[in-house]
Amino acid sequence: MYRAIPAVIFGLFMAWVITQANFGNDSHLFAIVGWIPGGDKIGHVTLFFLLSTLTITAFNFRTLKIMSNHWPLGAVLVFVVAVVEECSQLFILSRSFDLFDLLANSLGIYLSIVLTNKYLVVNRTKVDS
Repeated sequence: MYRAIPAVIFGLFMAWVITQANFGNDSHLFAIVGWIPGGDKIGHVTLFFLLSTLTITAFNFRTLKIMSNHWPLGAVLVFVVAVVEECSQLFILSRSFDLFDLLANSLGIYLSIVLTNKYLVVNRTKVDS
């Protein structure tokens, strides 16, 4: 139960960021991201990497079988949220759908899967020996 707390807190932070963007509110956070070349995409990768890693951990590394592959349940849920959130921008006047944002989100999720799989392999090796 306690491992879900960081994922919930970070998810609430991301919901706040998305809400600020949806309402067109300026934020110091957005200004900082704007100063960095490629900052928007770096931000997407970083936010979704962190959310996915925390969510995979919150679900105790459980997997879901999709087309004969086992995917971390937390990563699948975060991917669904990323797709829904990006597609919702088609209906919000102050926002616009950006396929590259969705790709950056997906890259962050993929990197979290790679990292957590590496973590599991290393820890299994330690336990088995």
